[in-house]
Amino acid sequence: MAAMTEYPGARAFLFHTERKEAGRLYGDVLMTDLDTLRQDIERNTLYPYGVSMEYRDGTKAEAGIEKWETMELCEKDALKTWRYLYAPEQVTEWQYRYSNRFSQWKEQAFSYMPQDLEERLNVEYMEEAQNPDTDMYRIPLGTAKRMLLDGASVYRLLPGGSEKVAPIAAVTAGLWYEHYREFAVTPEDLGALDRLVRRETDRLMGIRPQLDKSQERRPFPER
Repeated sequence: MAAMTEYPGARAFLFHTERKEAGRLYGDVLMTDLDTLRQDIERNTLYPYGVSMEYRDGTKAEAGIEKWETMELCEKDALKTWRYLYAPEQVTEWQYRYSNRFSQWKEQAFSYMPQDLEERLNVEYMEEAQNPDTDMYRIPLGTAKRMLLDGASVYRLLPGGSEKVAPIAAVTAGLWYEHYREFAVTPEDLGALDRLVRRETDRLMGIRPQLDKSQERRPFPER
C-alpha cells in the first residue's frame, strides 16, 4: 500500500502500542510523510525464504520461495492455508530495529496534545473546502449523514455561509446534493463526533457496546 500510493504529499500514521486495557490499545501515534516511510521500508524489507502449506486433507509441507513463485494458480487454490516463512533471527533483528526506529522518530518529532493535532488537521482539511468556514470543523459526507441520524447538528458549507442541514435530508437524499457536498460541525458538537468515532473504532476492534445498567433490568410493561 505504501509503495503503490501516488498521492502527492501523502502522510502515514504509525501507531506504537504501549498497553492494552478493556480491549483498547493505548500508545503514541506518529505522523510522517509517506515518502520517508516508503524509503525506510524499501531499505529494510524482510523477505521470506519459503512457504508453509497445508492441504485440504491435512497434509503439511514446505516449499522454497522460488518453487512457490513457479507453482500454478490451481495448485495454490488446492491448499487449505499457507503462510510465508521467515528466518527467526532476521525477524528478531527486524522487530528490534523498528522498535528503536520508532523511538528515534519520536524524539525528532514535534509533540502535540490530541486537541491540538485535531485543530491542525482540521485547518488543513477545511482550507481544501470550496467554501471554508474556519470557525467550524469539516467532516466527510458519510460522517455528516451518521451524525444527522444520531440527532446532532450538521452544517453545509455554502458560498454565502454555513447553513444548518435538516435531519430529514440524511434520509430523503442521503446528502447527495448536486452541488456543495461539503459539511461541518461547530466546536460545541465535537462531543457528538467523538462518540461516533468511538463507536466506529469499537466496531472495528470487535468491542461490543455495554448495556446501560439502568436499562438492563427494567421490567417489561404489562399489555
